[in-house]
Amino acid sequence: MQTIRYKDNFRKLLTLMITVMIVFAGLFPAVRADTGAKPETEITVVNAPGEDYYIALLATDGIRSSDHSPDTTAGDKENEIIKTIEEYEDPDGYYLFKNFNKFYMHSNKDNRYLFFGQGGVLPKTYKIMIVTLAGEIKVSPAISQKAFWAKMSYDYSSNTITEDYNGVYTRCIPWVFVFFFITLFNEGLILLAFNLFRKKNLLPFFIINVITQLILNAINIVWYLSGANGKYFLAWIAAEVVITVIEALWYSKKLIRKDGSVSVKRNVLYAIAANHVSALADLPLFLIMFIYPVTRGGLW
Repeated sequence: MQTIRYKDNFRKLLTLMITVMIVFAGLFPAVRADTGAKPETEITVVNAPGEDYYIALLATDGIRSSDHSPDTTAGDKENEIIKTIEEYEDPDGYYLFKNFNKFYMHSNKDNRYLFFGQGGVLPKTYKIMIVTLAGEIKVSPAISQKAFWAKMSYDYSSNTITEDYNGVYTRCIPWVFVFFFITLFNEGLILLAFNLFRKKNLLPFFIINVITQLILNAINIVWYLSGANGKYFLAWIAAEVVITVIEALWYSKKLIRKDGSVSVKRNVLYAIAANHVSALADLPLFLIMFIYPVTRGGLW
């Protein structure tokens, strides 16, 4: 009789949570191709040339046109440089990426330049091109941008480019805590539905959730640093399966019922149910992260 009651309570709780999530997801506007934030990269030129120069991005995708459109605000010498940039193609097949309002920029006193994509498009892999007014051309090695909003440092003298990851980790920290507390809340409700919410069970409950959240975020970091692109949900599903197995093994003999007995079957079922509900509860957050992602290769 008690088993039937806790199953009924679990079904009611699960139905309520799914209903709430569906309603919550329905509050988001329909996603369009050009909805949400746009990727961008801020490039700081270190050891910049001692004279004026133009800077541009080279890529192997985007709008390609060799038609030169003279800049009426620039002189003949500047327009020669602009034409060089527009017609340039390096041995690796990189050419001027034109999907900007301003796809080349004249040097400024800060040596800092912001490139962004129209329609959400910005090359993930690109090279930086600098042409001085004296006609000297320098093209950086290719770099694959990892952050959605990236900060790059290009050393002109050594022709090296590096990405600053600090901003990415700073933006990730709040998400780590948000997901952690949502996980504790939802899995705590399922613990209650299974009649396992009691003082002796709270410590193992908390410990394993700290461990599994560390595992999940370690997977996210590896995914980010690997520069993988797309198919993040496959990595996420694989991580959730691994976490479910770990928690099932952990809980199997640690969760104690009210009468002091241990039901391995109930504990394993709890681990499976809790992780399924927790994964469903994360979906609305993923919708937000689709609109405001952290990296170019995944949501995290």
